[in-house]
Amino acid sequence: MPTPCTKEEALSGPYKKEWKAAMDVENEAFIRNNSFDDVVPPSSVNIVGGKWIFRVKQLPGKAPLFKARYVAKGFTQKEYLDFFETFSPTAKLPTVRTLLDIAARGNFEIKSMDASSAFLQGQLKEDVHMECPPGFPGTYPANTVWKLKRPVYGLKQAPREWHNKVKEVLLALDFHPSASDSSLFVRHSSEPFYILVYVDDFILATRDPADMAAVQSALSSALLMKDLGDLKNYLGMEITRDRQACTITLSQESYIDNLLKRFDMDSSNSVSTPLSLQHQLTAPPVPSPDACKDPYPELVGSLMYAMMCTRPDLAYPVSVLSRYVSPGRYTASHWSAAKRVLRYLQATKSHILTLG
Repeated sequence: MPTPCTKEEALSGPYKKEWKAAMDVENEAFIRNNSFDDVVPPSSVNIVGGKWIFRVKQLPGKAPLFKARYVAKGFTQKEYLDFFETFSPTAKLPTVRTLLDIAARGNFEIKSMDASSAFLQGQLKEDVHMECPPGFPGTYPANTVWKLKRPVYGLKQAPREWHNKVKEVLLALDFHPSASDSSLFVRHSSEPFYILVYVDDFILATRDPADMAAVQSALSSALLMKDLGDLKNYLGMEITRDRQACTITLSQESYIDNLLKRFDMDSSNSVSTPLSLQHQLTAPPVPSPDACKDPYPELVGSLMYAMMCTRPDLAYPVSVLSRYVSPGRYTASHWSAAKRVLRYLQATKSHILTLG
Protein backbone atom coordinates (compact mmCIF):
# COMPACT_ATOMS: atom_id res chain seq x y z
CA MET A 1 0.00 0.00 0.00
CA PRO A 2 1.63 3.30 -1.07
CA THR A 3 2.20 5.86 1.69
CA PRO A 4 1.39 9.49 0.84
CA CYS A 5 4.16 12.06 1.23
CA THR A 6 1.96 15.13 1.69
CA LYS A 7 -1.39 16.07 3.21
CA GLU A 8 -2.73 16.93 -0.26
CA GLU A 9 -1.74 13.51 -1.58
CA ALA A 10 -3.34 11.75 1.41
CA LEU A 11 -6.65 13.60 1.06
CA SER A 12 -6.96 13.07 -2.68
CA GLY A 13 -6.05 9.38 -2.90
CA PRO A 14 -8.13 6.20 -2.63
CA TYR A 15 -7.77 6.06 1.17
CA LYS A 16 -8.65 9.69 1.84
CA LYS A 17 -11.34 8.78 4.41
CA GLU A 18 -8.90 6.66 6.41
CA TRP A 19 -6.19 9.34 6.31
CA LYS A 20 -8.67 12.07 7.27
CA ALA A 21 -9.77 9.99 10.27
CA ALA A 22 -6.11 9.45 11.26
CA MET A 23 -5.43 13.21 11.05
CA ASP A 24 -8.49 13.91 13.20
CA VAL A 25 -7.14 11.52 15.85
CA GLU A 26 -3.82 13.40 15.85
CA ASN A 27 -5.53 16.79 16.13
CA GLU A 28 -7.59 15.51 19.06
CA ALA A 29 -4.39 14.34 20.79
CA PHE A 30 -2.92 17.85 20.53
CA ILE A 31 -6.05 19.31 22.11
CA ARG A 32 -6.45 16.60 24.77
CA ASN A 33 -2.87 16.99 25.97
CA ASN A 34 -3.09 20.81 26.12
CA SER A 35 -0.06 20.88 23.83
CA PHE A 36 0.10 24.55 22.81
CA ASP A 37 -1.06 28.13 23.15
CA ASP A 38 -2.05 30.15 20.08
CA VAL A 39 0.14 33.25 19.88
CA VAL A 40 1.19 35.94 17.47
CA PRO A 41 4.98 35.60 17.72
CA PRO A 42 7.45 38.44 18.21
CA SER A 43 9.60 39.05 15.16
CA SER A 44 12.72 37.92 17.03
CA VAL A 45 11.69 34.30 17.71
CA ASN A 46 12.60 31.26 15.62
CA ILE A 47 9.57 29.57 14.05
CA VAL A 48 10.05 25.80 13.80
CA GLY A 49 8.47 24.26 10.71
CA GLY A 50 5.86 21.49 10.76
CA LYS A 51 4.88 18.64 8.44
CA TRP A 52 2.31 15.85 8.24
CA ILE A 53 3.75 12.35 7.92
CA PHE A 54 1.79 9.19 7.19
CA ARG A 55 2.34 5.52 7.89
CA VAL A 56 0.43 2.27 7.55
CA LYS A 57 1.03 -0.19 10.39
CA GLN A 58 0.37 -3.79 9.38
CA LEU A 59 0.40 -6.54 12.01
CA PRO A 60 -0.02 -10.21 11.02
CA GLY A 61 -3.68 -11.20 10.79
CA LYS A 62 -4.98 -7.68 11.45
CA ALA A 63 -6.45 -4.92 9.31
CA PRO A 64 -4.02 -2.13 8.33
CA LEU A 65 -3.85 0.74 10.81
CA PHE A 66 -3.61 4.21 9.25
CA LYS A 67 -1.50 6.61 11.31
CA ALA A 68 -0.95 10.33 10.72
CA ARG A 69 1.31 12.55 12.77
CA TYR A 70 2.01 16.27 12.64
CA VAL A 71 5.70 16.63 13.43
CA ALA A 72 8.16 19.42 13.97
CA LYS A 73 10.94 19.91 11.45
CA GLY A 74 13.68 19.52 14.03
CA PHE A 75 16.33 20.65 11.55
CA THR A 76 14.86 24.16 11.78
CA GLN A 77 15.51 24.35 15.54
CA LYS A 78 18.41 26.42 16.86
CA GLU A 79 20.68 25.00 19.54
CA TYR A 80 20.74 26.91 22.86
CA LEU A 81 17.56 28.70 21.76
CA ASP A 82 15.00 25.97 21.02
CA PHE A 83 16.82 23.04 22.63
CA PHE A 84 19.72 22.08 24.89
CA GLU A 85 20.18 18.42 25.92
CA THR A 86 18.80 15.79 23.55
CA PHE A 87 20.20 12.38 24.59
CA SER A 88 17.62 9.70 25.35
CA PRO A 89 18.41 6.01 26.01
CA THR A 90 16.84 3.24 23.93
CA ALA A 91 16.41 -0.36 25.01
CA LYS A 92 19.05 -2.69 23.58
CA LEU A 93 17.93 -5.73 21.61
CA PRO A 94 20.06 -8.10 23.76
CA THR A 95 18.14 -6.74 26.77
CA VAL A 96 14.84 -7.61 25.06
CA ARG A 97 15.98 -11.19 24.45
CA THR A 98 17.47 -11.56 27.94
CA LEU A 99 14.26 -10.36 29.58
CA LEU A 100 12.14 -12.73 27.49
CA ASP A 101 14.50 -15.60 28.34
CA ILE A 102 14.21 -14.85 32.08
CA ALA A 103 10.43 -14.58 31.76
CA ALA A 104 10.17 -17.86 29.84
CA ARG A 105 12.31 -19.80 32.33
CA GLY A 106 10.49 -18.29 35.32
CA ASN A 107 7.03 -18.76 33.75
CA PHE A 108 6.30 -15.05 34.25
CA GLU A 109 3.24 -13.19 33.12
CA ILE A 110 4.31 -11.07 30.12
CA LYS A 111 2.13 -8.15 29.06
CA SER A 112 2.44 -5.43 26.47
CA MET A 113 1.33 -1.81 26.79
CA ASP A 114 1.55 1.13 24.43
CA ALA A 115 1.60 4.85 25.28
CA SER A 116 -0.81 6.90 23.17
CA SER A 117 0.74 10.06 21.66
CA ALA A 118 3.67 9.40 23.97
CA PHE A 119 5.80 12.48 23.38
CA LEU A 120 2.83 14.80 23.95
CA GLN A 121 2.70 13.48 27.52
CA GLY A 122 6.11 14.94 28.37
CA GLN A 123 6.86 18.47 29.56
CA LEU A 124 8.65 21.02 27.38
CA LYS A 125 11.05 23.31 29.24
CA GLU A 126 12.19 25.57 26.39
CA ASP A 127 10.15 28.26 24.62
CA VAL A 128 9.47 26.78 21.18
CA HIS A 129 7.26 28.38 18.53
CA MET A 130 6.02 26.17 15.71
CA GLU A 131 3.89 26.44 12.58
CA CYS A 132 0.35 25.20 13.24
CA PRO A 133 -1.08 22.75 10.69
CA PRO A 134 -3.27 24.33 8.00
CA GLY A 135 -6.90 23.47 8.60
CA PHE A 136 -6.47 22.76 12.31
CA PRO A 137 -9.88 22.89 14.10
CA GLY A 138 -10.74 26.47 15.04
CA THR A 139 -10.28 29.89 13.48
CA TYR A 140 -6.95 31.70 13.82
CA PRO A 141 -5.39 34.84 12.33
CA ALA A 142 -3.04 34.19 9.44
CA ASN A 143 0.09 34.98 11.48
CA THR A 144 -0.80 32.72 14.43
CA VAL A 145 1.69 30.04 15.50
CA TRP A 146 1.81 27.51 18.33
CA LYS A 147 3.81 28.23 21.45
CA LEU A 148 4.41 24.65 22.46
CA LYS A 149 3.74 23.34 25.96
CA ARG A 150 4.45 19.72 25.05
CA PRO A 151 7.41 18.17 23.20
CA VAL A 152 5.91 17.52 19.77
CA TYR A 153 7.25 14.61 17.71
CA GLY A 154 10.21 15.76 15.65
CA LEU A 155 11.62 18.17 18.24
CA LYS A 156 15.19 17.24 19.06
CA GLN A 157 14.49 17.11 22.80
CA ALA A 158 11.15 15.25 22.54
CA PRO A 159 12.49 11.69 23.14
CA ARG A 160 14.48 12.89 26.16
CA GLU A 161 11.50 14.63 27.75
CA TRP A 162 9.32 11.55 27.22
CA HIS A 163 11.96 9.31 28.82
CA ASN A 164 12.20 11.70 31.77
CA LYS A 165 8.42 11.52 32.21
CA VAL A 166 8.40 7.71 32.12
CA LYS A 167 11.32 7.55 34.55
CA GLU A 168 9.53 9.91 36.96
CA VAL A 169 6.40 7.73 36.90
CA LEU A 170 8.30 4.46 37.35
CA LEU A 171 10.48 5.80 40.18
CA ALA A 172 7.29 6.77 42.00
CA LEU A 173 6.19 3.11 41.67
CA ASP A 174 9.55 1.98 43.18
CA PHE A 175 11.02 0.80 39.85
CA HIS A 176 14.68 1.66 39.26
CA PRO A 177 16.75 1.63 36.05
CA SER A 178 19.10 -1.29 35.55
CA ALA A 179 22.82 -0.57 35.63
CA SER A 180 23.26 -2.51 32.36
CA ASP A 181 20.42 -0.85 30.43
CA SER A 182 18.72 2.31 31.66
CA SER A 183 15.58 1.49 29.62
CA LEU A 184 15.00 -1.59 31.80
CA PHE A 185 13.31 -0.78 35.11
CA VAL A 186 13.33 -3.31 37.94
CA ARG A 187 11.44 -3.56 41.20
CA HIS A 188 12.64 -6.07 43.78
CA SER A 189 9.93 -7.02 46.26
CA SER A 190 8.61 -10.51 47.06
CA GLU A 191 8.81 -11.22 43.31
CA PRO A 192 10.98 -9.39 40.77
CA PHE A 193 9.05 -7.15 38.37
CA TYR A 194 10.59 -5.92 35.10
CA ILE A 195 9.42 -3.13 32.80
CA LEU A 196 11.27 -2.60 29.51
CA VAL A 197 10.59 0.64 27.65
CA TYR A 198 11.32 1.07 23.94
CA VAL A 199 10.06 4.60 23.21
CA ASP A 200 6.29 4.09 23.60
CA ASP A 201 6.25 0.27 23.73
CA PHE A 202 6.32 -1.34 27.18
CA ILE A 203 6.98 -4.97 28.17
CA LEU A 204 5.92 -5.89 31.72
CA ALA A 205 7.03 -9.19 33.27
CA THR A 206 6.42 -10.69 36.71
CA ARG A 207 5.11 -13.92 38.25
CA ASP A 208 2.22 -12.47 40.27
CA PRO A 209 -0.91 -11.76 38.14
CA ALA A 210 -2.38 -9.52 40.86
CA ASP A 211 0.82 -7.46 41.01
CA MET A 212 0.79 -7.22 37.21
CA ALA A 213 -2.77 -5.88 37.21
CA ALA A 214 -1.98 -3.35 39.95
CA VAL A 215 1.04 -1.94 38.10
CA GLN A 216 -0.85 -1.79 34.79
CA SER A 217 -3.60 0.16 36.54
CA ALA A 218 -1.07 2.54 38.13
CA LEU A 219 0.63 3.15 34.77
CA SER A 220 -2.71 3.84 33.10
CA SER A 221 -3.55 6.35 35.83
CA ALA A 222 -0.27 8.24 35.40
CA LEU A 223 0.02 8.00 31.59
CA LEU A 224 -2.39 7.58 28.70
CA MET A 225 -1.78 3.89 27.95
CA LYS A 226 -3.34 1.06 25.96
CA ASP A 227 -3.29 -2.48 27.34
CA LEU A 228 -2.33 -4.76 24.44
CA GLY A 229 -2.66 -7.97 26.45
CA ASP A 230 -0.18 -10.84 26.25
CA LEU A 231 2.96 -9.98 24.31
CA LYS A 232 2.56 -11.18 20.71
CA ASN A 233 4.60 -8.71 18.64
CA TYR A 234 7.50 -6.46 19.54
CA LEU A 235 9.76 -4.39 17.29
CA GLY A 236 8.92 -6.42 14.20
CA MET A 237 9.29 -9.78 15.96
CA GLU A 238 6.45 -12.30 16.30
CA ILE A 239 6.47 -13.87 19.76
CA THR A 240 5.04 -17.34 20.46
CA ARG A 241 4.96 -18.88 23.90
CA ASP A 242 4.80 -22.46 25.20
CA ARG A 243 4.19 -22.10 28.93
CA GLN A 244 4.28 -25.86 29.50
CA ALA A 245 7.76 -26.12 28.01
CA CYS A 246 8.80 -22.72 29.50
CA THR A 247 9.98 -21.45 26.11
CA ILE A 248 9.44 -18.40 23.93
CA THR A 249 10.13 -18.37 20.20
CA LEU A 250 10.95 -15.27 18.18
CA SER A 251 10.48 -15.06 14.43
CA GLN A 252 10.49 -12.35 11.78
CA GLU A 253 8.61 -14.00 8.95
CA SER A 254 6.36 -10.98 8.36
CA TYR A 255 9.35 -8.62 8.50
CA ILE A 256 11.17 -10.76 5.93
CA ASP A 257 8.10 -10.95 3.67
CA ASN A 258 7.84 -7.15 3.72
CA LEU A 259 11.58 -6.88 3.06
CA LEU A 260 11.31 -9.16 0.03
CA LYS A 261 8.41 -7.11 -1.34
CA ARG A 262 10.18 -3.81 -0.71
CA PHE A 263 13.16 -4.87 -2.81
CA ASP A 264 11.08 -6.72 -5.46
CA MET A 265 12.45 -10.11 -4.43
CA ASP A 266 9.24 -11.80 -3.25
CA SER A 267 9.13 -13.98 -6.40
CA SER A 268 12.85 -14.75 -6.45
CA ASN A 269 14.32 -18.24 -6.45
CA SER A 270 15.65 -19.25 -3.05
CA VAL A 271 19.22 -20.36 -2.32
CA SER A 272 20.62 -22.47 0.51
CA THR A 273 23.55 -20.22 1.45
CA PRO A 274 23.67 -16.44 1.99
CA LEU A 275 27.00 -15.88 0.18
CA SER A 276 28.50 -17.37 -2.95
CA LEU A 277 31.90 -19.05 -2.63
CA GLN A 278 32.67 -18.25 -6.27
CA HIS A 279 32.54 -14.47 -5.94
CA GLN A 280 34.75 -12.53 -3.53
CA LEU A 281 33.65 -8.94 -2.93
CA THR A 282 36.17 -6.11 -3.23
CA ALA A 283 35.86 -2.36 -3.41
CA PRO A 284 36.50 -0.71 -6.79
CA PRO A 285 40.10 0.55 -7.14
CA VAL A 286 38.85 4.09 -7.72
CA PRO A 287 35.74 5.01 -5.66
CA SER A 288 32.94 6.28 -7.87
CA PRO A 289 29.76 7.65 -6.23
CA ASP A 290 27.92 6.97 -9.52
CA ALA A 291 29.01 3.33 -9.73
CA CYS A 292 25.71 1.95 -8.38
CA LYS A 293 22.37 3.69 -7.95
CA ASP A 294 20.66 0.79 -6.15
CA PRO A 295 19.68 1.26 -2.46
CA TYR A 296 22.50 -0.96 -1.22
CA PRO A 297 23.05 0.74 2.19
CA GLU A 298 19.31 0.59 2.91
CA LEU A 299 19.19 -3.14 2.18
CA VAL A 300 22.28 -3.87 4.28
CA GLY A 301 20.76 -1.92 7.18
CA SER A 302 17.53 -3.92 6.91
CA LEU A 303 19.46 -7.20 6.87
CA MET A 304 21.43 -6.02 9.89
CA TYR A 305 18.21 -5.45 11.84
CA ALA A 306 17.05 -9.03 11.13
CA MET A 307 20.47 -10.29 12.23
CA MET A 308 20.33 -8.34 15.49
CA CYS A 309 16.80 -9.52 16.35
CA THR A 310 16.47 -13.19 15.46
CA ARG A 311 18.96 -14.22 12.77
CA PRO A 312 22.50 -14.72 14.08
CA ASP A 313 23.15 -16.83 10.96
CA LEU A 314 23.32 -13.54 9.03
CA ALA A 315 26.20 -12.18 11.12
CA TYR A 316 29.00 -13.08 8.71
CA PRO A 317 27.27 -12.07 5.42
CA VAL A 318 26.12 -8.79 6.96
CA SER A 319 29.64 -8.08 8.23
CA VAL A 320 31.00 -8.64 4.70
CA LEU A 321 28.36 -6.48 3.01
CA SER A 322 28.78 -3.71 5.61
CA ARG A 323 32.37 -3.08 4.53
CA TYR A 324 31.15 -1.47 1.32
CA VAL A 325 28.21 0.76 2.30
CA SER A 326 30.09 4.05 1.80
CA PRO A 327 29.26 5.86 -1.47
CA GLY A 328 31.61 4.79 -4.24
CA ARG A 329 32.57 1.50 -2.54
CA TYR A 330 29.66 -0.62 -3.78
CA THR A 331 28.91 -1.72 -7.33
CA ALA A 332 26.41 -3.93 -9.15
CA SER A 333 28.24 -7.02 -7.85
CA HIS A 334 27.77 -5.89 -4.25
CA TRP A 335 24.09 -5.27 -4.94
CA SER A 336 23.79 -8.76 -6.42
CA ALA A 337 25.46 -10.25 -3.32
CA ALA A 338 23.06 -8.40 -1.02
CA LYS A 339 20.09 -9.66 -3.03
CA ARG A 340 21.45 -13.20 -2.66
CA VAL A 341 21.03 -12.82 1.11
CA LEU A 342 17.38 -11.97 0.43
CA ARG A 343 17.08 -15.16 -1.63
CA TYR A 344 18.54 -17.05 1.34
CA LEU A 345 15.95 -15.43 3.61
CA GLN A 346 13.25 -16.50 1.13
CA ALA A 347 14.28 -20.10 1.85
CA THR A 348 14.70 -19.68 5.61
CA LYS A 349 12.14 -17.05 6.63
CA SER A 350 10.37 -19.52 8.94
CA HIS A 351 13.52 -19.99 11.06
CA ILE A 352 12.95 -19.17 14.72
CA LEU A 353 15.02 -18.27 17.75
CA THR A 354 14.01 -20.20 20.88
CA LEU A 355 14.51 -18.79 24.37
CA GLY A 356 14.08 -20.53 27.69
